Amino acid sequence: MIVPTMSYHEIEKAFRREVQNTWSKIGIEAKKFGSIALKTRIYPCIRSFTVYSKDKTKLNLLFFADKRSYWDHPRICIYTTFFRNGGLYVISVDNPEHGEARIYTDHFFERYRERYYKDTGIETPELIKKYLITNQDLMWYRNSQIFSAAYQKYEHDDIPQAAARVVEGNCFVELLGNKLTLFKTFLSDDMLGDIQSDAFSQLEAMRLQFASAQQNK
Repeated sequence: MIVPTMSYHEIEKAFRREVQNTWSKIGIEAKKFGSIALKTRIYPCIRSFTVYSKDKTKLNLLFFADKRSYWDHPRICIYTTFFRNGGLYVISVDNPEHGEARIYTDHFFERYRERYYKDTGIETPELIKKYLITNQDLMWYRNSQIFSAAYQKYEHDDIPQAAARVVEGNCFVELLGNKLTLFKTFLSDDMLGDIQSDAFSQLEAMRLQFASAQQNK
């Protein structure tokens, strides 16, 4: 169970434990998804499911089959929400055994709503789901002076910073250690300076190249 007083690392451990303890339920939903992915003619096939752990933690599941042959080994994103510092946070993991865990602050989704989605009427849970469905693919830009000025209001001297390019825009991130990142804020392309725009354009080209290679496997 995640409680507001936990550190980010404690939250990650609690979340991974909940996923592990609920794995049999997740497997049942994976079989349901496989049946759907076999029958559909529209790809990528994406579906969402929900399971609950023994302590009633709600785990949201997103399954992705880019083509029919992936029906029995889809990509998966598992996430849950929790309250911290008066706001709604998200933690997700793409590969439950070895994947990196990502924590998103409430500020991140406020800025995503304002700067990209531009729909004040959409409920936050639906906004989170839309972001995670669309922005699974990303490319990192670590420890670059290009972003130092923009990072000033977010950075801590003892925490490495990074930038990430996703499908819909650009993210500023803190690297919290072994397979754990904190997504702090979201920037649309029109907010970038010239040098930043060039750097993120390079990242986008790399992201598209990587995504294409994955689809052709």
